[in-house]
Amino acid sequence: MLINLKRNIIIALIFAFIVLLALTFFSDLNSIISAIRKFPLKVIPILLLLSSLNLFFRFLKWHYYIRELKINISFFDSLIIFSSGLVMSVTPGKWGEFLKSYLVKYKSGTAISETIPIVISERITDIFSLIIFAILGAYIYNYGVTLIYSIAIVYLILAIIILNRKISLKFLNLIRNIKFLTKYYSKIDQLNENLYKLFNPKIFSITMLYSFASWLFEFFGFYIILRSFTINISVMLTSFIYSFATVIGSLSMLPGGLGATEGSLTFLLVENGILNEHAIVATLIIRFVTLWFAEIVGATALLIFSKRESLSLKTIKI
Repeated sequence: MLINLKRNIIIALIFAFIVLLALTFFSDLNSIISAIRKFPLKVIPILLLLSSLNLFFRFLKWHYYIRELKINISFFDSLIIFSSGLVMSVTPGKWGEFLKSYLVKYKSGTAISETIPIVISERITDIFSLIIFAILGAYIYNYGVTLIYSIAIVYLILAIIILNRKISLKFLNLIRNIKFLTKYYSKIDQLNENLYKLFNPKIFSITMLYSFASWLFEFFGFYIILRSFTINISVMLTSFIYSFATVIGSLSMLPGGLGATEGSLTFLLVENGILNEHAIVATLIIRFVTLWFAEIVGATALLIFSKRESLSLKTIKI
């Protein structure tokens, strides 16, 4: 895992550098540097606070899932494990956050198959909440309606397939009858059972509220960045642009949505009359205080966990 982790971060940094170079084609370098200089540094702590609140509400959702599945780990251990998973934010679709399942197993002995549904549920609720914001904005501004509706339908169909009991039972029966897969039957059955539990109406409603709240902090952070350039833009339009671009980035399955998210954000800002250099710098800043800030938090937490638990990162296998 350590080798893979280093590789993922290196690949993500290369992607980020390529994205930075690509964005400079939208404006000349001098204009971008001038826009960076005009940005008030005193705003950065506020942005980091908003990003921290976003992460905290995402943690509350994670810990709520932990409690609902009656997994025996403390609040603090749950926080460290959740935070450690953030280091895998630069993996495609953030699916590298299955690392959290390994760390829960290491700490409490809980089987990985029992907690993988939590990571899946986190991603589904995150995407669904974003899509709802994007659909609302698309309807209000009459922009990208067909695209976002199509994306929503695809995700909804996938979710129904994953969560449909009849389909999952047929799949399990198929596994039971295939000799070399039989040994995995009990683990997959446990995974399916826990996933079904996490999507009962009560749990789904509560976790969607956590998702809505967490995204609102990021939307507001992006709004503050744009207003710092004295750009006249509403919170609603900012939220639509951010949610729409983030959905596109997630759909791309690139590490951390790199390239697709930045390109979409910049394009949508320019489409709404914002100067190229301001759009580029606003995009770079919001990505730094969200994606890359989460990476720093994750790396720090993983080091803390490994030292507290005398865990060699080289031994991690998921």
